[in-house]
Amino acid sequence: MKNSVMRLRNTIKKNLVFGFSLLEIITVIFIVSVGLVALISLNIATMRNFGSLKTGTAVFYLAQEGIELVRGIRDRNWTAGRNWLAGFNTTTPNFVLDYTRPDGADYPLGNVYVATFTDNESILYMDANGYLRQGQGLAANPSIYRRVVYLSNITATSTEVTSRVSAKEGDKTKYFEIKTKLYDFH
Repeated sequence: MKNSVMRLRNTIKKNLVFGFSLLEIITVIFIVSVGLVALISLNIATMRNFGSLKTGTAVFYLAQEGIELVRGIRDRNWTAGRNWLAGFNTTTPNFVLDYTRPDGADYPLGNVYVATFTDNESILYMDANGYLRQGQGLAANPSIYRRVVYLSNITATSTEVTSRVSAKEGDKTKYFEIKTKLYDFH
């Protein structure tokens, strides 16, 4: 009996095969594939969101710059002893503003270019240094950004300023608008 138990044990050991079955290998390949697809999808979504976040941040800062340009004009008018809205056409209060003239030349002493708004003038162009500037006269490439500044509710002592910037990305256009009220405290 002892011999037959030993023989049975040896037979069982010979028939045992160590390794993985085909079903186990297919299951592992499926799980790894699902994980890789999820990682690739996450990476693509992150890259897309980063581009959108970059554009959103630029739109915000360009709108803020539009408000600051109007404040700068008001302050320079005060220091020069002029009416605080000098340089603005208050009967057609839609403007494009920039630190440069449309021909690309800088104004002396930081004066600001002010022009009545037209659709083509609202485009911001990227110059050779990577700066966004307003005006077609620049030897620059048109960017995806447009900016227009509006004055409304104009009185002798206050006006509402709205800076609206848009960015076109593919078939979507993002808009950002900042409003503030400026006063003539001088």
